[in-house]
Amino acid sequence: MKFLTWQNPEQLIFAQVLIKILNNSVAEFRLDMIKFKSYFFALVMGLCIASCGGDGDDNDGGGNDNTGGNTETPVKPDKMSLTVTLNEPGTLVEKIDATKKYTTASLKVVGKINGTDILFLRDMAGGDVKGKPTNGNLAYLDLSDAQIVHGGKAYLNYQKIDLYLTEDNTIPAGMFYGCVSLIKVYLPNSVTKMEGNIFYGCNAIENIYLPSSLKKIEGDPFYTYTRNPLKADIANLKAWNDIDMSKRNSNISEYVTFTYKGKEITELTVPSGITELSSNYMLISQLTMVNVPGTVKKIGNHALSSTKLKKITLSNGIEEFGDYAFGDCKKITSLQIPTTVKNIGQSCFSGCTGLTEIKLPSSVETLGAYAFLDCTSLTAIDLSSTRIDQLYTSTFSKCSSLKDLKLPNGLENISASAFFSATGLKTLTIPASVTYIGDHAFLSCDNMLELHMKSKTAPKYGGNSSSLGFGARKIDIYIPKGCKEAYNKQPWKSHNIIEE
Repeated sequence: MKFLTWQNPEQLIFAQVLIKILNNSVAEFRLDMIKFKSYFFALVMGLCIASCGGDGDDNDGGGNDNTGGNTETPVKPDKMSLTVTLNEPGTLVEKIDATKKYTTASLKVVGKINGTDILFLRDMAGGDVKGKPTNGNLAYLDLSDAQIVHGGKAYLNYQKIDLYLTEDNTIPAGMFYGCVSLIKVYLPNSVTKMEGNIFYGCNAIENIYLPSSLKKIEGDPFYTYTRNPLKADIANLKAWNDIDMSKRNSNISEYVTFTYKGKEITELTVPSGITELSSNYMLISQLTMVNVPGTVKKIGNHALSSTKLKKITLSNGIEEFGDYAFGDCKKITSLQIPTTVKNIGQSCFSGCTGLTEIKLPSSVETLGAYAFLDCTSLTAIDLSSTRIDQLYTSTFSKCSSLKDLKLPNGLENISASAFFSATGLKTLTIPASVTYIGDHAFLSCDNMLELHMKSKTAPKYGGNSSSLGFGARKIDIYIPKGCKEAYNKQPWKSHNIIEE
């Protein structure tokens, strides 16, 4: 008796799926059966080819890295692997024999396709016009050399409404809705727009390939309603920066993992030529290291927020950090700010709970509200050389470990709650340039012991309370010698006034 050996990937995958089916729970059984059907057909033909030595023919419809073309052959060409060229849209049904409609596992389509063709593709891929299962087994679909055009039948009838029609160069809403046999899809190199719920209900989908031609993404194009994140391969990282995602859902990154050339993106050097880093890079949530060149003038709003970044290299030339640019990057411990940065936006570093120390260069002119909110590990920050003239609301709120804070001599205004719950502060020097302090500036600074006021004239207090936020607790307020009369008013006189 000869032992069975696994001579190709399809055979190995078949074994893995079979084991999973035997071991999995009833809840997972349906998904594995979907994959099982596709791999079973591939296995049968693979065994036939292996026994015959194969025909050596390779028709993979290749492309290149910059266009998002298919650079691999998902399934070896056999009776279930087809390449079809259309001279006219709407004619796919004429090109594929009825006997191959439900047995084809791998298909490449070349030429223009419309709603009629998509309807046929859906049937082949396990989903009819209403999204209900068919006997289709199409697992690998390569549309890299196809072009979606307006016209043809409605490809989807959802809730009895035939409104799902194609537009030129658009992956339309629900295009593959309910196509349960699809595993890998290469989108057309000509596509410029993706709409929502394209892969909803595609329980077996694993990979899609995004072309560099893509200009706009709307809604939830990557949501599959499965437990495993979809892997979406980005063809061109520079082009990715400029995609309009203003109408996307903010939680896209929760159910998609972005890759580049098939590899998960963890380290990124931003391509040269980009002048403003968009929030699109934030969606690559698995990022751990980013190198930003000096050609970038602005780190845009939310550009790198909520990622797993541990290291960020910023080059001189960058002038502005947008709102929430690095927000919730919890693993960053330190950051070297370029000497060219002028403006730091609202909540720029908020939630960076791993950040321990930071120094802002003399080039910095503005520091937005909530800039360091919830930076709970921040122990020291030096603003002394900056040109900042105002601390906005809650700039250092909840910086519970902050002990060493140096303010700039040109500072004029301290807004309300600027130091709210900065419980690590025990002493703070207020420069002579400060003329205004907002309401409850020091609210819940429970360990504050002393303020050193350098102004000979008491700053105007903008609050209604007489406590500066300290409540009934008195602290030591040190003032310039001979200026006690100037501080003989609220909220100052409620505390211990000491001349020095």
